[in-house]
Amino acid sequence: MQINTIKQTNPQSFGSIYRIQHTCTADKIRFDKYIAPMFAEQYNEPAMFFLGKNPLEAVFHSLLPTIAKDLGGSASWLKLNMQKFGRKAPSTEDTTSWVVTGNKDVSKALLFLYKHKGPKLSFIDRIKLNIFGIPEKDLGIPQHLFSLFKILDNIEAATPKFEKIMQKSKIEECKNIEDFALKFFTKKKKKKDLFLICYYTR
Repeated sequence: MQINTIKQTNPQSFGSIYRIQHTCTADKIRFDKYIAPMFAEQYNEPAMFFLGKNPLEAVFHSLLPTIAKDLGGSASWLKLNMQKFGRKAPSTEDTTSWVVTGNKDVSKALLFLYKHKGPKLSFIDRIKLNIFGIPEKDLGIPQHLFSLFKILDNIEAATPKFEKIMQKSKIEECKNIEDFALKFFTKKKKKKDLFLICYYTR
């Protein structure tokens, strides 16, 4: 990681949205450790990396180890168990991710997360499960996995809704993390007296 910055005065709102293909957990870790703090210091505004196709999926990734622990296993055990019953957990090693910067756009992403109450069973799904139990066609699936699969259904259904909200602003499409780095670090402010030059390498 090599970072060179030129810090100027008179900051203004610096909001951008990036959709990045072929990302992984390590990319998010590097972003959270190095880039987000630097961006906050430079512009006094937040920058967030959502690992997955929408913020609900990002939270699901972070909660999976806790869910597995509550069931008496590890995240890898739970993923294998899910796969055994015909459902793969969303990938964390080759997935689409989002980077959202600036107070306005970050607020939109967090509001989306708040309105969807995080990745969990919907109210209707909970009622159906409590009253009718597991549907006959799914009787072979353990209840904890059935609930998890319904949560994944809700996460997948949320992706086009999140994309629609983000499309109200310009989305910078990135082929991979290197393409994102080039666009992110060479993006100039419209104000002549404020710009940032950085270099990001794995």
